[in-house]
Formats: sequence, C-alpha cells, structure tokens
Amino acid sequence: MHRLQNPLVILLWLALFYLAIFALHFNVMGWPATVRSEMMAGVSLVMLLCGLIFYRLAGAGGAQRYPTRGALLALAAAIIAVFAQAIVARQSFTVALDPTLVAGQLVRYVVIIGLAEELWFRGLWMHAAGERFVLAVIVGALLFGLFHLPLGSGRVVTLTALGFLYAAARWRGAPIWSLALAHGTVNTWLTTIAPATAWRFDPTVSQGIFAGVVIGAAIIMIVSTRPATPTRTP
Repeated sequence: MHRLQNPLVILLWLALFYLAIFALHFNVMGWPATVRSEMMAGVSLVMLLCGLIFYRLAGAGGAQRYPTRGALLALAAAIIAVFAQAIVARQSFTVALDPTLVAGQLVRYVVIIGLAEELWFRGLWMHAAGERFVLAVIVGALLFGLFHLPLGSGRVVTLTALGFLYAAARWRGAPIWSLALAHGTVNTWLTTIAPATAWRFDPTVSQGIFAGVVIGAAIIMIVSTRPATPTRTP
C-alpha cells in the first residue's frame, strides 16, 4: 500500500497546511499585510500542486461508472448550498459587476481553492479511507470544517455541513473536477455575486438551520442514489 493511502499520512499533511494558514491568518510572525497575502497565496498554490501530484501517486483516480450522474450530483450540491444560504441570510445582488472581476474570482475559487480542497478532502482523504463510510464521509467533513477554524467557530459548523454534502456527492460518484467546479462556483456566488449582508435569524440559529438543510439534503443524496464504484472517480 502506498503511504498516501494511509489516512494518518494525509492527516499529517493537512495539519502542516493548517498550521501554515493559522500562522498567517493570525500574523504570528508579525509580517505586513501585503507579505501575508502573498504568503497565503503561496501556501494555497503549494497545497494545490501537492494535491495534484499526490492524487496521481496515490492512484486515487479510477473508472467512472456513472459520469453524468456524478456531475449532476455535484451540480445539485452547489444548488443546495446556494439555496440554504438564501434561507438564512439576506443577500445583496450586485447588478453591475465587472465580468472580468467575476471571471477572475471564479478561476481563483475553482482552481486555487476549490480544486485544492477537493483533491485533499474528497480525493486523497476519501481514497485513503476506502469503503469506511464514517471515516471517509463523516470524519472527512469534520476535518474540512476544522480546517477553516481560523475563519471563526461559526464557519466551522457551516463548512462541516458543506464538507458532508460534497463528501456525499463524492461517495455517490461525483468526479473531483465537478466538485471543484461546484465548490468554486458556490464560493464565487456567496462572496462576489450575492454576498450575505445579515442573518435572517439569530446567528447561531441561522447557522444551525443552514447546517440542517445541507446535512439533510446530503443524507437524502446518499440514501436515494445507487452506489457508484469502489474506486472513486478522477
């Protein structure tokens, strides 16, 4: 078995990336903002490149039994995430957005962030976990949420729910590329096109409702679709 098929090895690598992001987010080194921004971009790029290389070395790609269904599940995950956000938050739709800005943000969120995180959490982690559902999906979702702890404890709750949703789609056959596209599109929508301006309810209640809607949809996705293939798709 390749070392990258060991969940502990993947966890160690994720811990290293987390420590780097944590140190930069809280400015442990006391660097100027411009330097921190450049370093954060560098960490994201390293995470992406390592993910691409390790994904191939671990043999995480495999035959795709239901390619169309898998891509549709990723699309469904994106729609669910946007819908859940609309339920709990008031959003400001910008009607005069610069198309260049939107395109740039979309590329950034899909490739630099979405693809990197999907390669590690729904690619390498789930491949290493194999057919152990709790380890692959539930523990993977918790790790995904905790990875974003520097953004605040409230974000851990909502992002754990999203991690569970993306993992559910992956478990049922969604390819990594489709999840990266869904992940990045959701991020672009929620931060650039229709950012939230205020919670509709108490923040804790809103986050709970969001998590409940997303997790409920993920459970339905798992129980209502046929298993995909023992080897996850590329």
